[in-house]
This record gives sequence, C-alpha cells and structure tokens, in this order.
Amino acid sequence: MHNTTERPVKFENIEQRVLEAKSNQDEINSLIKEYIPFIRKTAVKVIPSSAYDSYSTTAMSAFAEAIEKFRNTEGKFLVFASLVITNRVKDQIRREFKPKEFPSNKIEIETSFEDKTDRKIEVEMFRGELINYGIFLDDLLKDSPKHKGSRLKANKAAKALADSDFLFNVLVETKKLPLKRLSEVSGITEKLIEQKRKYIIARALIRQNKYSYLREYVK
Repeated sequence: MHNTTERPVKFENIEQRVLEAKSNQDEINSLIKEYIPFIRKTAVKVIPSSAYDSYSTTAMSAFAEAIEKFRNTEGKFLVFASLVITNRVKDQIRREFKPKEFPSNKIEIETSFEDKTDRKIEVEMFRGELINYGIFLDDLLKDSPKHKGSRLKANKAAKALADSDFLFNVLVETKKLPLKRLSEVSGITEKLIEQKRKYIIARALIRQNKYSYLREYVK
C-alpha cells in the first residue's frame, strides 16, 4: 500500500509561504502559532511586557492582517508585519488608555512621542529594506548627487522607477536596476543612473506607502 500522506510544501523563505497562505486560513493560523514569540517581542516594544496579555489578541490579529495585505513588492515580511503589529497595538492604546494603567515612565502616548516612535520604526524598517539591496544609510550620504542638475535627474529616474509597476517589480525581484528600460522611460542616461544607483533605489523605495513620514522628509 502506498503512503498517500502529502509531503509538506517547502518554501525558500517566509515571504513565499505568506503569499501562499493568503487563501488558506489553516496555514494563517499555523503561521500565527509559529510566530507567537515574534508577535510578543514586537508588541512589548510598545507596551510593558506585563501588559501583553491585554494586547495579545490585537497583536495576533495584526499579524494575520499583515499576512493578508502583504505583497511581494513589500520587501521582508517580518519587517512589514512588525509595522502592522506596532500600529494596531498603538491604536488600541489610544482607544483604551487610562493614565493609571501604565506608569508614565513606562509608556507615553502624547502626540510627540507617537510621532517620534513612528518615525523611528520607519527608519529601522527602511534601513532593513536597504540592506537587501546592499545599501547602507551611510552609503547614501556619499552617493547623493552634489550638483542640483544631477540631483534633479536622479530624482526623475527614481520617480519613474517607483511609478512603474513593471520596473519596480523587476527591482524588488532581482535587487537590480533595469538600467536600459529605466533610461528609456525616464530619459536619463544609463551612465548617470548607474553612477547614482544606490541613491535612485533608495528614493524609489521610500516612495512606498508604508514610509509616510520619510516621504514627507525627502520631498
């Protein structure tokens, strides 16, 4: 008699697994169960660890939301999930917070604190995404165009890259700039695009919706 038990599907990375799990509630539940330590670790960056039980349902629901919303152009799934979990936990804090619940030295929810926290999260998320392309924040200081003309051209190329679903998907999937096509679409020479490769990639990535604060900063 042949063994009819199906062998588990193997994935190269969690991103592939998440994309496959979108239409399978059992797999979503399995991912949540498997990543409970990650979910908790992420949540307690925003709340005292002693308060996690009150926020665990929100945090796990946020992880499921991240699975459902994740696209292959979002970069690393766990980075994306971390942002969703953090935002949903903070939403619950805003709805339910009472001053006596948490000592002021453990959690603050004033607008200035929220903005600072959100910005820090985005910076760390951006830093992590750049590493996938072999780029570090320090590289951008060196690679940024020094002359206005070059900067305008590089910005134009970055905008063309970000605005084209096809070109942006090529970038995300290959981690390389489609030089020839980008030059044709943007009207910027391949030589300049290659010279300012790191800067152009960073500018294109930062135009994603998840970087709302950073987008304002680089306008």
